[in-house]
Amino acid sequence: MAPRLPNGEWRNWRTCSYRTLRLVYGYMSEHAEPMYYYARTTRTFIPSGVSVFVGRVTHITNELGLNRRYGTDAIRELAKVGCLRQLRAPTPGANPGKWELRRPPTRVDWFSLRDDLFILVWSQRVMRRAVMAQTFRLAEEQARIMREGAKTRQPSEQKG
Repeated sequence: MAPRLPNGEWRNWRTCSYRTLRLVYGYMSEHAEPMYYYARTTRTFIPSGVSVFVGRVTHITNELGLNRRYGTDAIRELAKVGCLRQLRAPTPGANPGKWELRRPPTRVDWFSLRDDLFILVWSQRVMRRAVMAQTFRLAEEQARIMREGAKTRQPSEQKG
């Protein structure tokens, strides 16, 4: 079992990736239904601009091919940053859950859920990849210049 912090909150042990957040929100937005309100003056239903997803987390994870744990964690994280709002909790058996979709998640939302140590390690990993890619590009460029230089040399220059 993972250690707990003094205030009782879990560290970043049970988290999901930014990609998973985007996948789960994308699935929910594709299967969401628009909400309407009734205008008494015109006696018509008018779209409210809010989308509502009705379903179960297990259906989401099965459709996306994810572990069930990731669906629960993604829903929890999306609700924590304000991308979702739970309107009705799912009950075992008959009633599925109901969520209001507010806005898609951003990378800033994902970072806001992480602690400083995680962000430090993640940014070091990203910087390391960028440095390695730049080093590789420079080595390729240097090899290309050397090949072109060898082709353009005169035979008299190669002897000396």
